[in-house]
Amino acid sequence: MKTYRGKIKKKITIKLIGDAEEAFRGLNRIIGEQKNMNNSFKEIKILKIEKKESKDINEDLQWLSNSLGLFSQRDKEKSCFRVFLELIKAKKENKLISSDEIAFNSHLSRGTVIHHINKLIEHDFIVEYKNRYALKTKNVESLIKDLESNVNEVFKDLKKTAKEIDKELGL
Repeated sequence: MKTYRGKIKKKITIKLIGDAEEAFRGLNRIIGEQKNMNNSFKEIKILKIEKKESKDINEDLQWLSNSLGLFSQRDKEKSCFRVFLELIKAKKENKLISSDEIAFNSHLSRGTVIHHINKLIEHDFIVEYKNRYALKTKNVESLIKDLESNVNEVFKDLKKTAKEIDKELGL
């Protein structure tokens, strides 16, 4: 398991007025600005797990979620996965969703939902606007592409630093 941990140094907020479509346009502007920030830090966790051939969307989503570190030994009820599913459903309907709605739809306590929302925000998978939440990207594939880009940035920095260390040590 490879993990990178850090803290977000800068939070960008804007005021959005209007319906959900306007809100998503505003969120996309925020995301674009955040992508251009070189000094933001987030946790990236990827697990290499064998994928079994499946034509079941639920099994594929569980494998994806597990590979992204959304399950833990403590999460016996797969509550983080259930929160993630509600966010995917909301994205399909092009709407922001509150923690209360997620709790009701997933049959989880609001406290559990908030815990997992914070985890998903820390992983940089979702965004928040006025206590409503949405996937950070337009779909799951673009979420993975964004994650890949973030991982590549980390490795680029690691390689640069390793090169400087080697030069300094004469290796």
